[in-house]
Amino acid sequence: MRPLHHRPAAHGFSMLELLLAVTLVALLAAMALPSFGSAVTRQRLKGSAQMLAQGMAEARQEAVRRGRPLHLSVRSGGDWCWAITDTPDQDCRQPMTRAWRQQSADDAPGIHIARATAASFAAQDGLSLSPGEAVFETTLGEQVRVRLSPLGRTSLCSPNAAPGFVACVN
Repeated sequence: MRPLHHRPAAHGFSMLELLLAVTLVALLAAMALPSFGSAVTRQRLKGSAQMLAQGMAEARQEAVRRGRPLHLSVRSGGDWCWAITDTPDQDCRQPMTRAWRQQSADDAPGIHIARATAASFAAQDGLSLSPGEAVFETTLGEQVRVRLSPLGRTSLCSPNAAPGFVACVN
């Protein structure tokens, strides 16, 4: 004899199980979001520092190729900028038509330059006429220093041992 009310076996998930799964995924995403934001900021820091180092290295070669000195103009602060131009002490915050390379705070939100000094590259041999440096910093305090040696070579290091960078010796 068969039971009067036969129900077929249920397939799938109940509403409670789905709600629990969605809540768990949302909780894990909320915990990962700050870490993701830090990673993005750290990548902007690295990219900004590498862009300046590359620009300085290329400016050294370009000064020799052109037979004219090139100059790095750099401004620190929250509205930082840098530019490589033919003109010494040009304000990179002003619109420039003759900048060879440049970058500004608009290109890297969350990054600022804590301190900076200008530099120049000799036309004869590309040596640094005035060694320059810039210290890029995140809102979390991570720092990367780009330094130009008297020989015109660039180096990157971290004064406070930011993850992913060599610690500065001096």
